[in-house]
Amino acid sequence: MLLNNKILIVYTKEYARVLNNTLIMKLTTFILFMVLSVGLSGQNAKTDSLRNAIRNDARWAITHAEYSKGEKLLDSLILVEPSNPRNYFVKAESYYYQIKEDSLMINLDKSLLFGMDSIEVLNEVYDFYTFQKVDNEKRVETVNKMIVVYPTDGELYMKRRGVKIDLGDYEGAMKDLEIAAALGNLRAKESIIDIEETSKKIKIPR
Repeated sequence: MLLNNKILIVYTKEYARVLNNTLIMKLTTFILFMVLSVGLSGQNAKTDSLRNAIRNDARWAITHAEYSKGEKLLDSLILVEPSNPRNYFVKAESYYYQIKEDSLMINLDKSLLFGMDSIEVLNEVYDFYTFQKVDNEKRVETVNKMIVVYPTDGELYMKRRGVKIDLGDYEGAMKDLEIAAALGNLRAKESIIDIEETSKKIKIPR
């Protein structure tokens, strides 16, 4: 056990040094070797902690526009834990920022296949079509899928209402507002009260 701990410390120090190396292939090869070595030691908790650290480093690289570096780190993890949905979900973030729709969807589908929460995945799709590649039709389609999963979540109807307003479908937006209010959504109830009060003011004769 003491020997395994020493090996882990050496690997961790070496990993920190290699992270500063800009040669991606050397980095990927080392990470794969390190993960496999620690995994073979049978120390599951330390292995999981190390893999999480690598995944966090990959996310850091991606959010700092070092996409290739982040993707290589994740590819190393995928080789040793191909059924972990988080690996694909984090990799999808790279394609999200690069606005690569096909690659994004492929990785989100894989994350869903291996057990990722469907709402978390659909929210990622929704955000992509809202902020990265504006497509209101896709936004509606995505929210519709969310509502199929959680038909009694009033906040989802409020989300769809917002998209319908953007589309100019004010009648549909009002229906979603009423459904959300009926489901107990406080924002929806307050909005309906505001609409009713505004309507009364407009009808007051001068």
